[in-house]
Amino acid sequence: MKPFAILVIGSPGSGKSTFCFGLQQIYGELKRPAVFVNLDPANESVQYKTDCDVRELVDYEGVLKGEDKIGPNGAFLRCMELVEERTDVLKKQLAGFDQKSIFVFDCPGQVELFTVHSSILSIVRKLNMNFAVANLVDGCHFQSSSYFTALVLQSLNSMLHLSLPQVNIMSKVDLLQDLEHPLELYCSCDLNSVLSQASAGIIDGKYKRMSAAIADLVEENGLVGFVPMAVEDKECMLFVVGELDRALGYV
Repeated sequence: MKPFAILVIGSPGSGKSTFCFGLQQIYGELKRPAVFVNLDPANESVQYKTDCDVRELVDYEGVLKGEDKIGPNGAFLRCMELVEERTDVLKKQLAGFDQKSIFVFDCPGQVELFTVHSSILSIVRKLNMNFAVANLVDGCHFQSSSYFTALVLQSLNSMLHLSLPQVNIMSKVDLLQDLEHPLELYCSCDLNSVLSQASAGIIDGKYKRMSAAIADLVEENGLVGFVPMAVEDKECMLFVVGELDRALGYV
């Protein structure tokens, strides 16, 4: 049986590393074996205890300062391509852990890595594990109807690109203030209700018609929903763990 694995994705600042820290604490309390893997080659402040670290395979600073001069974002993408080339080494390292553990992979925040770039997808396939995705979205962005629509589309993009079971997680709900609508509307992704009450001038004309078409597509097919999360709320984290278990088929 393939090991279970969670791929933690999300844009910069969405709370991926903090989520991994919280997940590590919860798994510890549940006496559930877990292996935490840092897949971010430039993460210098990992909050959780890493069992395996991609920084041992690639040198981000070396790539950044290399002759190609490809810049910070280009260096990230190149590093992930190097990790892809060295996935066999990573796979051997992971084989040394209890294969009944849940393997948690903390990814970099470059959005293109899980929407258009092929490296993460290739690494996942080569590792040959039973993956589910934890897609973190910063709940603070939900205060704008247009941002919310864009984040729904981004979530759809990663679902299509990775083609894996995905749990979309609204992070930092404990910090939310002055939402235009009840939290339940965002969690159920009731886009029509959110957009119908958007501030005048924010979404109008052809963009309003386009947004309405997107809303109908999402709602009619039940494609996206969000699970609210506050890392310091144990009950909330246990619910998120339950949703990930269901996505994994974990018994």
